[in-house]
Amino acid sequence: MEHVRKHYVAVIGGAVAGAEASYQLAQQGYKVVVFDQLNLPYGKIEDGLPKWHHKLREKEISKIDEKILHNNIRFIPQVKIGRDISFDQLINEWGFSAIIFATGAWKDRPLGIKNIDNYINKGLVYQNPLLFWFNHYHESDYNGRMYNIEEGTAVIGGGLASLDVMKIVMMETVMHALIKKGIGVSMYDMEKDGVLKTLEKHNLSVEKLGVKKSTLFYRRRVVDMPLVPRPRDTEKQKADAERISKKLVDKYTEKFQFNIEELCVLKDFETKYDNISSVIFQKMKIEDGKLVNDGDKEVKFDTTFVISSIGSIPDLIPGMPNNGTSMAIENKETSRVKGYTNLFGIGNAVTGRGNINESLKHSKGITQNIIESHLNEDPDNATRNTTVLTDKLRQVENRVDKKISTIVEEIECQAPQSEELIKLIASKVKQLQQKAGFDGDYYAWKEKFKKNRLAQ
Repeated sequence: MEHVRKHYVAVIGGAVAGAEASYQLAQQGYKVVVFDQLNLPYGKIEDGLPKWHHKLREKEISKIDEKILHNNIRFIPQVKIGRDISFDQLINEWGFSAIIFATGAWKDRPLGIKNIDNYINKGLVYQNPLLFWFNHYHESDYNGRMYNIEEGTAVIGGGLASLDVMKIVMMETVMHALIKKGIGVSMYDMEKDGVLKTLEKHNLSVEKLGVKKSTLFYRRRVVDMPLVPRPRDTEKQKADAERISKKLVDKYTEKFQFNIEELCVLKDFETKYDNISSVIFQKMKIEDGKLVNDGDKEVKFDTTFVISSIGSIPDLIPGMPNNGTSMAIENKETSRVKGYTNLFGIGNAVTGRGNINESLKHSKGITQNIIESHLNEDPDNATRNTTVLTDKLRQVENRVDKKISTIVEEIECQAPQSEELIKLIASKVKQLQQKAGFDGDYYAWKEKFKKNRLAQ
């Protein structure tokens, strides 16, 4: 007979890290409530992993489903902490033995240029909403914002997430131009073959097609891009990492037909007709390993479409202790939140970053750069790319497993909950489920809200 402990634990966020944390606790006999802000607990597996990873997405979704369906886990959809339940209510009115935040990083890091955010959707788009649109706009019931990516787009960023954004930009603009010529091309085929080979099959090039290439602007040098998880401690390691970064970027720019401008830091922008009309960059140089201004040199790029791909940060919850960009942690070993004995954070809510490697160092959850699926030297090798990303996801689960063991020690220091309190929590759970229209039949609920996948 399964041992059931008299502790109810809340996990906020049900994607890879949250599902794993919930499952590990449930396996040890704890009752767990998983709150998720969406209809289904897939997070950026659904909304941030580019849709060409269809097989990997289905595999990971199945893993999450299996964990959430554990007998000791109760799932509550459509509840966002800070919106539907305040932080104070969660802490003071529910009576959980522990609360674990696995909310990831859904908020785009701001560009930091005065007044530029006044032009969001007036020439400026941030990466998170763009990826959401790209993953879902083909769905028959999609009712979100539509984006018409323009030729000659400026993408600001660097790293693998930005390379995926460049792929999206070039594929979208080229596919639209081909349609005008009566040529239909599968997104999956173009992602696999690349823009260059796709056009060559039709005796075309971007120049013949009349498509203006888009440009990625990076603040440091191409060789400095964090594209491969390699150490740079010795001169040889540094040289190897730089060589691989350059090789990767060269392959991507050729395969997907975009430009890159290095050593450019966004300085200002211009507008026309209440829309961004150009972006202005300060040229930089490297001196003694430091990035400094290269005098008064500037680069002005005329464009009416700018995408910011400079990373993601947590969307902080009002009332939760924070350090400005992430949760305030007083015990790094257990990830306990400052000022609380039973509140913990895992993932980017703690690290304050959207990079999967940073998150893994902190041994936690799925992050914005889950879309960084190309941690190898050959962007043409889709099988290897998927294998690398799968390995990263399994590492996330293993690290969460280890972290949960330290959190369990903290939980067991507390007195068991009374039967009355356990019944009260169960009653509140039922009320929230009913409010969402969820009767507890998880697969029926999934069938109701599952997404229509793009035909291959």
